[in-house]
Amino acid sequence: MPEYVLEMGGSKLLASLQTSLFVGVAVILRLFFGPLADARGPRFVMIIGALGFTLPCLFLPFCNHLWQIIVLRVCQAVGLAAYHPCVAHCTSRLCNAETLGKHMGVVRFASTLSLMVGPAVLFPLIAAYGYGVFFGVLCILGFVGFLALLPLDDKQHTNICRNRTDVAPEPESESDVADDRIDAQDLTSQHEPEPRKTPNSYSWLRTLNRSDIALLIYPLICAFGYSVILNFGKLLVQAEMPGINDGLIFTFLSIGGLAGSLGCGVLLDTYTARKTVFACLCMITTGTALLAFAQGILLLAAGSMLFGCGYFGATTVLTATAGKQASPLIKGSFIALQQSCLDCGMVIGSLTAGVIAQAFNSLAVAFVAASIVIAITIPIWLAIAPKQ
Repeated sequence: MPEYVLEMGGSKLLASLQTSLFVGVAVILRLFFGPLADARGPRFVMIIGALGFTLPCLFLPFCNHLWQIIVLRVCQAVGLAAYHPCVAHCTSRLCNAETLGKHMGVVRFASTLSLMVGPAVLFPLIAAYGYGVFFGVLCILGFVGFLALLPLDDKQHTNICRNRTDVAPEPESESDVADDRIDAQDLTSQHEPEPRKTPNSYSWLRTLNRSDIALLIYPLICAFGYSVILNFGKLLVQAEMPGINDGLIFTFLSIGGLAGSLGCGVLLDTYTARKTVFACLCMITTGTALLAFAQGILLLAAGSMLFGCGYFGATTVLTATAGKQASPLIKGSFIALQQSCLDCGMVIGSLTAGVIAQAFNSLAVAFVAASIVIAITIPIWLAIAPKQ
């Protein structure tokens, strides 16, 4: 989209701002779509999200003015807001708690693989046939995804949280409550709230405990580091490792991400979120530090793959744990808020790294700073993480 805006005569500032607007609008819209998924089910909201991605692609080739592109980009924010959190929400409904980590890992594996394959396959269409064909193919893919959602049964098939259902549950005994808790308190206290009559209630935020807050804050922290690589990784390779293909950093990152998505999902089912995310944070810290001092292909590969494994592994585990821990009554809202925290981390990390790189005139210093920030948060995670 930045390149399309530039080709249509937009400035570099506008090309950058459209991305910020895209993410920012999605963060706001999730405040509505999360509760809507709780009220109507994730499939309903995923269908809205699929259309949000698809329909703007139908009209983008016919835009003659930049304001039309910006409006359609805002419409695509509906897809970002509605679709991705509901994938995790739906997965947590369909899978047993004992194997949710593995299944969430498979979902994240497919998502990461699409980021590797999609651009490589589809971007050449732009050079060969122009943006019209490119957006047309995206529209077809989006429509296929829309059709695939129609027969999906998204009802709660398993007891992710025992003695709970999608309607107001029977009163629980003290032993059941203690058994169901992830931490000292349940996300919605010992007694479930009455089902919401409107999809706009966030009263459950007042009952968050330490482990719930950890599941919201640590996607932001992980994304803080990821945004540094996403925005400045290629520039770092160009500056410190001339002669090496700067795109390799994302190839190695994706390879590590594929391994982390599957491996850490399985580890969650075997061990605990506390231990698995701890290992992931250590990999993120180490990978970022290695990239800061990399001068050749070996450290570049090691740092990128370590970081990719840690980042995608951590986000997989944090999402799966949210699916286990949150009550079915507010699961969609919780996962949507978690995704918005991740997006906020991307914005904060990008801005912070830019300021540091500008102040010290060094991209390597920005990577070192990101590594230190994440390392500082590791003991905090061990103190407040879910114990199960």
